[in-house]
Amino acid sequence: MEKIAVIGAGVAGLTLAHQLKDIAEVTLFEKSRGVSGRLATRYSGDYVFDHGAPFFTVHSKVFKEFIQDAIHKGLLVEWQPKVITLEKTNKHYRRDWFEPHYVGFKKMNSWCKALAKNCKIELNTKILRIQKVTAQWQLVDINGSVKGVFDWVISTAPAPQTQELLTLAFSRYYALQQVVMKPCFCLMVGFKQVVDLPWDLAKVKNSAIQWVSFENSKPGHDHHVTCIVIQSTEEWANEYLEHDLGWVTDQLLTEFVDLVGLPIPENAHIDIHRWRYAGINLKNHTIYQAQTKDPFLLDPDQRLAACGDWCLNGDVESAFLSAYELAKDFHRYLS
Repeated sequence: MEKIAVIGAGVAGLTLAHQLKDIAEVTLFEKSRGVSGRLATRYSGDYVFDHGAPFFTVHSKVFKEFIQDAIHKGLLVEWQPKVITLEKTNKHYRRDWFEPHYVGFKKMNSWCKALAKNCKIELNTKILRIQKVTAQWQLVDINGSVKGVFDWVISTAPAPQTQELLTLAFSRYYALQQVVMKPCFCLMVGFKQVVDLPWDLAKVKNSAIQWVSFENSKPGHDHHVTCIVIQSTEEWANEYLEHDLGWVTDQLLTEFVDLVGLPIPENAHIDIHRWRYAGINLKNHTIYQAQTKDPFLLDPDQRLAACGDWCLNGDVESAFLSAYELAKDFHRYLS
């Protein structure tokens, strides 16, 4: 069996592990202490925050089939919040879901944790570089430890991190350079008082904030505390990316209070996360798309590949489809 190293244990990496398990020995390397990537959940006592993707949708038949087992087991459920559009200068108005929106039951990362079972994964392992050893690849982590020798290396990390990992010998390197990714700040606020508002989720206009989510409305979440996730716009985050996180927190909190009119208790739990690679700049994505006809990047001669949500539209389904299509190519190639 071929030995394949997959860098990243989010949706794309876990999809590859499942699709290739019958034809290769797959090892995933994840720099964080847990799996799930952007389907992330953060905990603090009774507070639970889905601080990555707040939900995801499904359009393709193959992705719908892939998640059916998780839906059947109750790991993925449809979220039907009361949704509004929120703007400081105009009266808010109701928005309608025109398709199912899915979340993890109790926490967003529950599905990925289930996918990770029986997969060979090394957590807390940041791969710093790869180096050629005869016809194979050797992985070296940030501590200088060699993590093994592999026939193939696939990166599912965000495009800028993949660019740092894969060598200039990678024939798709130029296409990789064309991907422009955008950041996002995610502010998490929790307090013991239960808030009763006529909406659960708000799409915000003309603000530094893009989404406001009251997590308690999600299936399986604790309804006896208040957990709020506030996501900035990518444009605002890009402008203030390297600012002090305390300053960023104050700015977003002030904007939230002005928008919603909800005071923050003094004893509130407040946390923030800076996503450097939250999405892709779709306006600039045409250059990348012109460089490749496939939803992944593959170099059979060097035995290197890359895939991820950034290969398509930057969402959860894109991460799955990119990895799924790459795995299909591997099945043909390794056969």
